[in-house]
Amino acid sequence: MLGGCALAACGRIDFAELNANGGDAPGSGDGPNGSGFSSLVAYGDQTCALYKGTAYCWGANNNGQIGDGSNNDAITPSRVLLPAGSVNALSEGDVSGCAIVDANLYCWGTPTGPTPTQIPLGAPATAVAAGKNFSCVIADMTRCWGQNDTGQCGTGSVAPPATPTSVNFIPAYPATQIDAGDDHACAFAPGQPPQCWGHNDSGALGTGSMSPTTSVDPVGVIGGITSLPRIAGWHACGLVGGTVWCWGEGNSGELGNGMTNNSATPVMVSGLSNVTALETGGGPVDHDASCAISGGNVSCWGRGELGRLGNGMTVSESTPVDVLGLPGAATSVAVGFAHGCALLVDGDIWCWGRGDRGQLGDGNKTDSMAPVKVVRPTT
Repeated sequence: MLGGCALAACGRIDFAELNANGGDAPGSGDGPNGSGFSSLVAYGDQTCALYKGTAYCWGANNNGQIGDGSNNDAITPSRVLLPAGSVNALSEGDVSGCAIVDANLYCWGTPTGPTPTQIPLGAPATAVAAGKNFSCVIADMTRCWGQNDTGQCGTGSVAPPATPTSVNFIPAYPATQIDAGDDHACAFAPGQPPQCWGHNDSGALGTGSMSPTTSVDPVGVIGGITSLPRIAGWHACGLVGGTVWCWGEGNSGELGNGMTNNSATPVMVSGLSNVTALETGGGPVDHDASCAISGGNVSCWGRGELGRLGNGMTVSESTPVDVLGLPGAATSVAVGFAHGCALLVDGDIWCWGRGDRGQLGDGNKTDSMAPVKVVRPTT
């Protein structure tokens, strides 16, 4: 669902970019001469991307989470009312969104309102991740704020910080990338194991243990994960070379290993190699799914309701299945609560699954079991 990462957003990253600069770099997969979309992100029932360098969102907007100054759902991309400047990062959460513009952090939705508001940091922002009712940023240090009932802000307590507050890394951890989910978060520093904190039911923190059920301080992910974990409701996935490894909730096949049991230890997803992009999405208790790109082909696994796996079916799958009907090779992928989207090499975005809030961006509020093309902005 980051919906964040260094120089980008809550997820929806390609692996080459992740290693180079930590996330969705504006301009990645943006079509000939920068003429299309880039920096695709999704969370909950909304989707966002840059179009020719300008941020647009579409889908659910009852909390002002698409940042266009209104509370009206958008069935096609609606411009986020950010100030003029270079959008260095874009992240979408469940009821809020955030962006970094010229190293300054702006957020919208709950609790700041439907128009982007600058969040004072006192240092240049380099990465941001909006989750469910909480957000995290990397500036001079890693900081989180918002809901904290399961320790998802990582501050050493469950008191909810109203302003960005330092994550309690012990020992110090030089994070450059970050992602936020429903009620836990993860950070990554190249060459070091990822650190995660918050909700650990079903083993979502990847420590090898399902107890305690929450961690208010960061703990290390085991298993040799070499990328920022992509996190959703109660499961997470990461890369080891070009293979995908997942952990946490597995009742709907979210772990991709052909099983339907939980795992507190990363297990390898079946049948995938040379993976160049990875994303997870969903919500707590058996609603998660993941997608990956290999050779330009998009494959998904996990919960299959409403056609969210893109294979023309509504059943869950415990091993990856191909998304059918994409008209070209994909460069990045995004997954929301019950929909998915792919950015193609020509700069177009295609989405599938649940569409009742306009999250597919095709001008309708209908579900689609096959990918449909997002309408390109005219302004």
